[in-house]
This record gives sequence, structure tokens and C-alpha cells, in this order.
Amino acid sequence: MWGENAPPEERNSPVPPWWHFGWHGTPYGDQCQDGGAILYTSYFDLMVRLRYFGIENAWKRFGEILSRYRMPDRLCGGPPLFRGEIPQQENPGQVGVDLPFPESGLVPCFLLYGVLGVEATVDGLRIQPKLPAALPAFGVDGLHYRGNRLRVTATPREVVIEGNRRGRRMRKRLPPGGGII
Repeated sequence: MWGENAPPEERNSPVPPWWHFGWHGTPYGDQCQDGGAILYTSYFDLMVRLRYFGIENAWKRFGEILSRYRMPDRLCGGPPLFRGEIPQQENPGQVGVDLPFPESGLVPCFLLYGVLGVEATVDGLRIQPKLPAALPAFGVDGLHYRGNRLRVTATPREVVIEGNRRGRRMRKRLPPGGGII
């Protein structure tokens, strides 16, 4: 049992002895899970902000992430990082960015799936842009879908899709908040 009824040596120990024989615990705050950050979880944070708080909130947070990334260490390298954080690589750390976290590459996907609103559906490629006020237009080139290499550009009023098959180009006007398939 754990708690008041536990033997004194277990009551005073920060980690129960049955947890792991070779690891005796890490002080709170020294793990990503203790309030630190891993970039791939930031992608999901951005998408949730977009859905529940709107594009301006998500865009502001995206800007904060980019501001941190612009610092000299680019969130990689040995400890300590530029602001004193300890990267979690093979040892405990507050920030997970490189070695065991290749999924950190998800953060830029916010631009494709969140801002441009691209989603592959059963009916086709859905594009429902959500542009922040600071971004009057946004586009991607090299989006591959069903054998086509597409260039997709969106403004608040229209989406332009250009494909590589026979030089096709589609321009679709959007109602406010609308999208196309």
C-alpha cells in the first residue's frame, strides 16, 4: 500500500521501489511531462486552439513558437539550450526537440492542415482556409493528390488550384468561412 500505511522507507521515498529497479526518479520539472514542451504536442495545441479559440489565437501561438525557434540554438544542440532549458535526449530534460522526437516536424503541418485547411476526404480534397488577419493570402506548391502535383493558393475570397495534368487551373469563389471539395 502507498501512503500513510506504507513502511517508513517507502513513505519517505519520492518513487515507490516497484517502479523501476534501475531508475530512482527524476525531480519534478526535469521531464517534458512536467510542464515542459515537445514540438509535436505543439502541433496538436495549435489545431485545438484553431478549432476552439479561432485562427487569431492559434496564429499568435504559432508566432511564439517561431520566435523561440529563431533563437541561436534553434532548439537543438547540447544542454543547456539558449534559455537554459535542458533538452531531453537520452537523459531527462524539459524540452523534447531532437534525438528521440523526429515527430517534432509536425509543427509546420499546422500551415497546411490548419491555415490552408487541407483535408483528404472520401469525396475528394477539401480545402477550407482559415487565414489570420496578418496573412492576406497563403499557398503551397508541390501538394500531391491522386497523381497530381498541385499548387494551392487561398485568400479570404477564393481558392486557386493549379494542377500538372494538362495545365488545369480551377478558381473557386468562397463564401465567408466556406471551403471547396
